Amino acid sequence: ALIAFVTVTHSFQCSTLSVSEIENLLQKILPPYMLPQIFIVDHIPLLTNGKTNRQELLRRYESSCSNDEDHIAMNCDYSGVPSQDLAKARILFPTIASVTGRSSRTPVMLNANFYEIGGNSLNSVYTVTKLRDQGYQIGITDFITAKNLAEVLDRMKFIVSDEEPLKEAIDQKPYVFESLNDCHKEDVIEIIMKGFCLKPELEQYLMLDITRADCLEFVEAVWDFLVEKNFSFVIKSVQNDKIIGVTFNFDLWDKPELILKSELMIVFDFIEY
Repeated sequence: ALIAFVTVTHSFQCSTLSVSEIENLLQKILPPYMLPQIFIVDHIPLLTNGKTNRQELLRRYESSCSNDEDHIAMNCDYSGVPSQDLAKARILFPTIASVTGRSSRTPVMLNANFYEIGGNSLNSVYTVTKLRDQGYQIGITDFITAKNLAEVLDRMKFIVSDEEPLKEAIDQKPYVFESLNDCHKEDVIEIIMKGFCLKPELEQYLMLDITRADCLEFVEAVWDFLVEKNFSFVIKSVQNDKIIGVTFNFDLWDKPELILKSELMIVFDFIEY
C-alpha cells in the first residue's frame, strides 16, 4: 500500500492544511495509481535507536481502517446505475467500501474513481481478488486504468465456470510461479548478483562495490528463514523452465535479524531509514 504519514508545521500559514489539500497537490504531479493515502499525525514515532517506528504507524493505519457492515452500506450510493448493471454494482460497491474502510474519502458511486475514493496500489489487487471470489473477473490493468466505477462495471465479466477461466488464463501465461525451495538457491544467488552488478540507481548513488561473495553472504543469512516461512517465490519461463525472477517476501511482524559484514548492509540500513 502507498501510505504517506504527514506532520504539519503548526505555523499560521499551514496550521489548517487538510488531507484533501495535500491530495489535490499530489494529483497534479502523480498518476492515480501512485497516489498515497494521506494520514496527518502529530509526530512520527521513533524507536530507541532513532529510526522510524513503522509498526506503530501501521497500527494507527489498521485502526483507522476498521470497518463494519453499517458503514459499508451507508458508503454505497447506487444512484444512476443502469438496471442491467445493478447486480454487478451490488457486488462491486460493497467490496470497494470494505477494502478502503474508514479511510474512504468519498462515497462509492458510479462516477467515482477508485483512487479518489481511497484506493491504492495494494488494495486495487485485493479488490480484484475479492471480486473473483464472488464470481466476477476483471484484469488488474483494466481495473486500475478505469476512469470511474462505471467503466469498472462495464469491464467486469461474470465467471460461468469456477475452473475453466482460471485454467485458460494459466495456460496462456508464459511464466509460472514456484514457492522458494532449496533447489532454487544457486539460480537465486546468480540473479541477485547480476542485479547488483548492473548497478541500480541506489547503489550508484551510494557508490558501493558489491561482489558475488557479498550476495552469497546475504542469501545464506536469510535463506532458511525464507524457505521456512513460504512467502517468497521464483518466476520461471514456461518455454525453458529457467528461473528469470525472484521475490523475497517477509511478514512485517516477523522479519529475520540481518547482520552482514559487506557493503550490502549499507543498502539495507539506507532502506530502513
